[in-house]
Formats: sequence, C-alpha cells, structure tokens
Amino acid sequence: MVLRSHKDEGVVTLEMVKNLIEAIEGIAKDRRKIDNVMFGDDSDEL
Repeated sequence: MVLRSHKDEGVVTLEMVKNLIEAIEGIAKDRRKIDNVMFGDDSDEL
C-alpha cells in the first residue's frame, strides 16, 4: 500500500510511516529516561 500526497505528488510507503512511528516512540522513551534522571523520578523507569 502506498499513500500519495496531493500537494507535491510525493509517495509515502507504509514502511516509511512505520519507521517514523518507531523513531517518535524511541524519542519519547529517551525523553522519559532523561526526565527521570534530571528530576529524580524513578517511578516510571523503563
């Protein structure tokens, strides 16, 4: 399956979307770890 953009006729594959979601989830996980270190909150440790 391929998603097409109407503005610039670009193509976005499902694999690209999957990779983007995984990257965003990884960033969120890293951010939580950094916040835990900075603010001393170990209750949400991953």
